[in-house]
Amino acid sequence: MSTTLSVEDLDFIESELSFDDKVSLLFILYGQRNPRYLSQIITIACRSPEEETHFLFDWKNHAAGPEWSSELLEALLIIQANLCLVKCGLDDDELRERFLPHVIELTSFVHPVLKGLYLLCEKMDDGVAEMMIDYLKKNHSVGILDSRFFELSLLELISEELVKLGSKSAGEECDLLLLVACFKSLDLYDLAEFCKRIADCFNKELTNKQNQSDNVQGSSNFKQIPKVEDQQQLDPDRYYILKQHAGIILIINQFKFYRDQNPELKDLLPLRPLNDRR
Repeated sequence: MSTTLSVEDLDFIESELSFDDKVSLLFILYGQRNPRYLSQIITIACRSPEEETHFLFDWKNHAAGPEWSSELLEALLIIQANLCLVKCGLDDDELRERFLPHVIELTSFVHPVLKGLYLLCEKMDDGVAEMMIDYLKKNHSVGILDSRFFELSLLELISEELVKLGSKSAGEECDLLLLVACFKSLDLYDLAEFCKRIADCFNKELTNKQNQSDNVQGSSNFKQIPKVEDQQQLDPDRYYILKQHAGIILIINQFKFYRDQNPELKDLLPLRPLNDRR
């Protein structure tokens, strides 16, 4: 069975989805790309939810990257549109093993924080969503036009940069502190902890990636350090400090120096004896 999508599948997939699933799917696909635009088209579509739409075709042509098929497959698995995938002739079991949609912290092509925020919406019933929206309106002056979908509230917060998804390519951290604080204020501690888990996971992975990059850079700089025989051109009294070589430097304020005669320590001493300082 196939595990990829073609352009011809897009309209069929969209016709098979409920309006609620369309909103969830578009939130995952568009949320980091153009949240303001997505908020507008969803708000307009809410007026006639039964009307035929071509959102996926537009997304593929104007927003998606070259891996659009894999990204869409992963998003469909996340919203559990498995029957839709089967109708397209795809092996949903194989795709689940590939993308692991049930593991909150893991993604292959979609933004991991958007996956987490979608799952957050799934944890919230209508009563909780209304409480959050009222709280955001009263305490943070967030203009939310439609309370039916909490995804719209999140898109507004993302657009206003009150919620920051983060970017691994740009080295930007995820910031969901506003959501955490709001949930805590409403005594919804489980949801607050869930948001914290999403952000912590993204930021930890970002830090690990940056550390790996620094290590590679450090290795490159290490290779550029002159060999012992070439160090005559350097100042032998100077220790060259490179930030890539983390460690401890002991600076001794001393005027007279004794040169140890132990041959085992020879390699640890400067190339020539240090002169007494005045």
